[in-house]
Amino acid sequence: MRRALVLLLTVLVLAPGLLARAKADWGTVEKLKPGSKVLVLLWTGDEIQGHVKAINPTGMTLVTGSNWRPLQEIARNEIRRIVHLRGPNWPDPDRYVEGRIDWRRRGGDSWGD
Repeated sequence: MRRALVLLLTVLVLAPGLLARAKADWGTVEKLKPGSKVLVLLWTGDEIQGHVKAINPTGMTLVTGSNWRPLQEIARNEIRRIVHLRGPNWPDPDRYVEGRIDWRRRGGDSWGD
């Protein structure tokens, strides 16, 4: 009984470390597709938001909306955390709706006009 308890406690102590290591793997970052929207948190405390242009073993390149630095190279050792920003996946209304009314051509903006 004592041996089973020691084994159980050992597994419980080591399990969170194994899960954390798998989550911080650079391989998951390399799976991000170009154009994915991400927020990168740096060890300096800065936050950079943009779209992925390229990811390589030494770092990543982001396209930001900034006029000052529209393309940013970030070294892997400067990155503290990467958050994949996912928006709602709304369907394209132009693809699914047929016979839409173009209110600009009609001249009115309400049902009563």
